[in-house]
Amino acid sequence: MITYRDCQRAFREIGLTDYSSVIVHYHPVMKGILGQSATFIQALLDVVSEGNVLAYTQYEDNSEPYRMNLESLEEAELVRKQLMDFDFKRYRDSYYDPLFMALSKTQGRLFSNHPHIVSCVNGSQARYITRVQPLDFPFGKESSFGSMFELNSKILLIGDDFKECHELRQGYALNEMAPIQLNGSASGQGWEHYFDHHYRESDFVEAIKSCRQVTTIDFGTEKMRLIDYREALDKVASLSSKE
Repeated sequence: MITYRDCQRAFREIGLTDYSSVIVHYHPVMKGILGQSATFIQALLDVVSEGNVLAYTQYEDNSEPYRMNLESLEEAELVRKQLMDFDFKRYRDSYYDPLFMALSKTQGRLFSNHPHIVSCVNGSQARYITRVQPLDFPFGKESSFGSMFELNSKILLIGDDFKECHELRQGYALNEMAPIQLNGSASGQGWEHYFDHHYRESDFVEAIKSCRQVTTIDFGTEKMRLIDYREALDKVASLSSKE
């Protein structure tokens, strides 16, 4: 069984300090910690006592129905009505992973305002990180992830599932790729919506594997990695420029 002190020891060994800012991901190995995700998060907050911890979740069921690849506008409208009638406040906890939930229960945590990509942050600069952002480009320069880029943060990752590191989608924004755009008109008025950049999860994997600023240690039965966020984003931007 992994204890609170084991977690603290691992975080310090991998290179986290009092002033580190870190993006953290859930992994099932946390079930083997005494107190599970709550212990993991508390130990992490105590190690980066003057820094910041960010966890996030993709809230698919609060997405725009017209982006769900449905077969018709009629089907999309039906989904929209179902979403409007659903009691998200009552059942929202069932959509979040245990690590996100553990961070959300800590004193002083704040949330971003984005309805689709929900960030939870606790730390000395949490208010700045979760400042109001536009609803488009959820991983862009004006998002919580843009703030973490400015703070020269790290990614704390357990296991080898690099495809889940969607914070690396900001790399496409740094490369200023053409955005996904939807145009239309209503009542004689034209409108445009900019949602996000196209991305490939294979780029996340290749970017992390090519990073040099990576520290790896054993954590339970898995590997824990500390990855430099800026370097990983630069790698994604470089990959996207080859398209």
